[in-house]
Amino acid sequence: MTEQNEAQESSFDALKWVFVVILVGAAIATNVYLDTYSSWIRWGGIAALSVVAAGIALLTAKGKGFLVSLAASRSELRKVIWPTRKETNQTTLIVLVVVVIMGIILYFIDMLLGWGISSIIG
Repeated sequence: MTEQNEAQESSFDALKWVFVVILVGAAIATNVYLDTYSSWIRWGGIAALSVVAAGIALLTAKGKGFLVSLAASRSELRKVIWPTRKETNQTTLIVLVVVVIMGIILYFIDMLLGWGISSIIG
C-alpha cells in the first residue's frame, strides 16, 4: 500500500470508531429511555445495536488484527494435549490434600503465634 492509501484507510478507521462509539451510546440510551417498554423490545434494541457496533469494529484494522489473533489462539488450542479423566481426578485429589494439610499447618502456626502474643501482652 502507498502512504496515501494507508492514511486514507486510517482516517476511515477513525470514522468507523466514531460510529461504533455512537452506536454504543445509542445502546446505553436505549437501556435508559426504553425502560417503560417491554423488556423484549429494550433488550432486542440493545442487542441489535451491540451486534452492529461489534461488526463495524471488526471491520477496522484493529478488529481484523483481533480476528487474526483469535484464529491463532484457536489453532494453538487444537495443539494442547488435554489430561485424561483419571489424571484430572488424581491432580484434583492431590491439590485438595495439600490444601487441607496447609490449612492445618497454618491453623497451628496461628494458634502458636496467638498463644505467644497473648503471653507477652498478658
